[in-house]
Amino acid sequence: MVSKFAAPVAALIASAAAQSACTFQATTVTDQQGASVIAGCTAISGNVVFATGAAAPTLSLDQVESVDGDIVYTQDRTVSLIAAPKLTTVSGAIKFNNLTALNSISLPAIEKTGDVQLINLAALQTVTTGTQYDSAGAVQISNTQLSTLGGFGNLSSVSDMAVSGNTLLADITMNIGTVKSITIGSNQEANRGLNVAFDNLTMANMVTVQNATAVSFKALKNVTGAFNLIFNNFQTFSAPNLTVAGGISLIGNPQLDNMSFPQLTELNGEKNTFLISNNTKLTTIGGFDQLTTVRNDINFAGTFQNITSIKQLKRVGGTMIVSSTSDIANSVCQDVNNLKKSLVVAGKASCSGQSKSAASNAGGSGTSSDGGSSSSAAAGIVSIPALPTLSAGFGAFLLQFLLSF
Repeated sequence: MVSKFAAPVAALIASAAAQSACTFQATTVTDQQGASVIAGCTAISGNVVFATGAAAPTLSLDQVESVDGDIVYTQDRTVSLIAAPKLTTVSGAIKFNNLTALNSISLPAIEKTGDVQLINLAALQTVTTGTQYDSAGAVQISNTQLSTLGGFGNLSSVSDMAVSGNTLLADITMNIGTVKSITIGSNQEANRGLNVAFDNLTMANMVTVQNATAVSFKALKNVTGAFNLIFNNFQTFSAPNLTVAGGISLIGNPQLDNMSFPQLTELNGEKNTFLISNNTKLTTIGGFDQLTTVRNDINFAGTFQNITSIKQLKRVGGTMIVSSTSDIANSVCQDVNNLKKSLVVAGKASCSGQSKSAASNAGGSGTSSDGGSSSSAAAGIVSIPALPTLSAGFGAFLLQFLLSF
């Protein structure tokens, strides 16, 4: 049955039969007969909501070519396939949520959509689109069995992208050129590899990548907000063309031993920091030799023995806190002292080494460049609370968390 809010059901059926164009404000489809009526429309104007039991086991929108509105299907345990072989455009959102038996989505002719939500689709293994699908609004993919995002790989224009909780996901390779935010949360299970590549991306407002084994942003030039690499398993990272960012955070990447930001000249975020912490194999912090300006704070903590890329700094608008379990008093701390004496650092400058309590994240004393003893907040390894798997609010939570440093 089709429950139509703006007109009688008979009018909708007559419209579909007579001209294959269906117009309404909102329609709720409750059974397979209603789904068949919708499937016969070539052009739909209005929102279509499929209720539990509307399709079993297949929802096939055979004749639908365009939807000026949303397509919504939530809370169903029977539908296993959603197909729309002729559908080219959806001006509103596609929301497929909590469809526990859904195994496949087939949209081979799709070209442009609004937002896309694929959430809690525990059986979903395949999303089929064509190379012509190049534009979408915000894309959120969470808790599926997808192994790749190939169905979205040709998107060149996306407003936001969030991917998390997809335990079989091995590859995220995207063609996106610009985006407001990218949030790649915890996806793969232990011992699985996840490759993340956004090699055509040139600009973003915020980027966060978590739990990846390889990360590539070859063309990225500008991140107006935070660029965050957190709890990843890659050994090296390079952003060869990044020139300006609001802030950079590299936290808890246990295999990282080399990083390179050869073109980076400025971190200009008013609220973002330059934070490098808990990267246990990173013995030397370097790779940003062109960086001259940091508008806010610098906070480096870990087991590193040397910092090769701070002498060239000309302006640090906030504080500079450096701490390590290694003996850095006669090397790094001297450089920090010199930056403070030359008025490069506007706020407090503190450097401490050989922190006995660093490994346990507890407070203790060590050699300090400002003449005092190091505190638990600035000594050794910064204690990072466990972050949740990405959810709808993960990006906001993570950003708020990072800004607290």
